[in-house]
Parts: sequence; structure tokens; C-alpha cells
Amino acid sequence: MKEFGHTGCVIAVVSDKSLRSSYCMYELLQVHHNQQFRERICPIVMSDAKIHSPADRLEYVAHWKAEYRELEKLVKNVGIDVLSADGSFREYEKFREISQNADKLLTILDDMNTSTPSRIEANDFELLKQAITKRIDQPSVKA
Repeated sequence: MKEFGHTGCVIAVVSDKSLRSSYCMYELLQVHHNQQFRERICPIVMSDAKIHSPADRLEYVAHWKAEYRELEKLVKNVGIDVLSADGSFREYEKFREISQNADKLLTILDDMNTSTPSRIEANDFELLKQAITKRIDQPSVKA
């Protein structure tokens, strides 16, 4: 997943399910960590992804905070010293990072001029093709 973060152009389908998926959120974080997030990502926001108001975004933030707190409670119960660096400790750190950055990521996605599936399909995906071409053609974004 860390290598995915270096990709020059990323099409991100943003849905309620993806915003609650640790895999999807971690991939999004990796893209964000590797700079030029806005220039490299082409987000397609599904209608069930509620990111367009602070209250909606905070629902996802609350979800990730609760997920992290539950895991943190379990880690404290068994002791961090028994966690494998390549196993549960890595997952624990992933959830911590997602919970700390969810609001920032969702706010950036909301702030971007995102496309919806119907808008993209309306002209035979031309809008998406143009966005991809624009991102690939930027000299500083090439993979």
C-alpha cells in the first residue's frame, strides 16, 4: 500500500463503504503523505458518501475514533509488548493514523471539484479522461 502512495495519478471512488474501510482510507493516506495530493487524485464521489458538511464528515471521524479506541482498549488489555511488528501492531498504528487524519482527508476531498458517476457518464467519460490527462501531463506529477 505504501508503494501505491507514489502513483502519479489516482482515481479514487469515494463511497460510504470506502470511507469506513481501513484499506481504502490507508491507501488514501498513502497518496496524501507522498505530496501533491490534489494534483494526483481524481475523486469520484458516490451519492452515499456524506462529506459535504462538517457534521457529515465528523460522522466518519467519530467512526474512526471509535474504531481506534476499541483497538486501543484491546491492546492495553493484552499489552503492547506481545504485538507483532508485522501483525497487530502495524494494524494498530494504521488505525491510529486514520483516526488522526480522517477529518483532514475528508475536508480536502470536499474542497476539491469532485465528480459524480452520472456527471462522468454523461459525456462518455470525457470529464474523467481530461482529468487523468491533465494530471499525467503535469511534469511534477509523472510516475
